Amino acid sequence: MSWINRSHIIIVAAIILIFANEFTLSFFDPQLPFDQKAIKNLRILDIAIILLILTLIFPYMKIISYLSSVTKETLSYILPVFIAVVALDIIMKLLGYGYPTHYNQENLERVPHPHDTFRGQPNVRDHNEFGFRGTFKSSENNYNIAIFGGSTTYNGTPPIIEIMSEKLRKKGMNVGVYNFGSVSSNHSQHVHRLIEFSDRYSFDLVIFYGGGNETFQYANYDPRPGYPYIFF
Repeated sequence: MSWINRSHIIIVAAIILIFANEFTLSFFDPQLPFDQKAIKNLRILDIAIILLILTLIFPYMKIISYLSSVTKETLSYILPVFIAVVALDIIMKLLGYGYPTHYNQENLERVPHPHDTFRGQPNVRDHNEFGFRGTFKSSENNYNIAIFGGSTTYNGTPPIIEIMSEKLRKKGMNVGVYNFGSVSSNHSQHVHRLIEFSDRYSFDLVIFYGGGNETFQYANYDPRPGYPYIFF
């Protein structure tokens, strides 16, 4: 392959890399609802394009020899690229682009809902059709446990309720779990959720996991009883 042909491929690959990344896409459409799987696949594509460009620029660099013996010459090429990518990532986040925590919370984890003010976005990540984590399927043969809480019950890999159910299953109990936790929610909202879903599913045990959201939210954001976080 001549240098002219390689240069054409490099230019095309670089153009794809410039536009097919989460920062550029979020710049053109800040509300783009990427889930975690889509972002992961996009990053894998970007890494593959970068490796392709490096391979075309340095055709004699062998991956096996690189892994076995990293020379100073190789580092002199790759280290600046690595530093530039990391620096670009930090700068873009400081400028407000990309997918920071507040984007996930505002567009995926705290979506307006008429019944309980807000909950997770349905059918993204591992959310079910109601916007909560996990699959809900009631069974008469299970001991069904529902948990209501804020980010503590929502977060985790796996979340708390799944850890608890796994321990109960090891003890021989056939357990079904329902995680109604969502980021920043409090018990005012959880009561509404309990009323909504108790007609749909049968619960043998209901757990309310609360604390900070039931105290500091009212003091810091809205002191009126029953008004959830970011009501306005």
